[in-house]
Amino acid sequence: MPPQPQGQAAPEQGHAGRQERRISGRAQRKVAAEQAARRKRLTIVGGAIAAALIVALVAFLATRPREAGPPVLAAEPMSDAIPVVGMAMGPEDAPVTVVEWGDYT
Repeated sequence: MPPQPQGQAAPEQGHAGRQERRISGRAQRKVAAEQAARRKRLTIVGGAIAAALIVALVAFLATRPREAGPPVLAAEPMSDAIPVVGMAMGPEDAPVTVVEWGDYT
């Protein structure tokens, strides 16, 4: 068999080389598709994690205790000049009578 120039392959090798490239191209497309699927799964998982973190942050901020505001001060005791009998206050012969009722249960 005569020697082949280095830049050219034998006919049998050229056909095999093309098949290798075709298989290589298929493998590359398969790898690219797998990478795209992996990227898609990671995007979905990352989005779900981000959404869960946002929901947790909103729940935390919505349920945290609020500031109590200014302290509650007790009223000063009533003067001894106002007579108190049972639940009635003031003189019995007052010109106006106010009846107040409240249910605090």
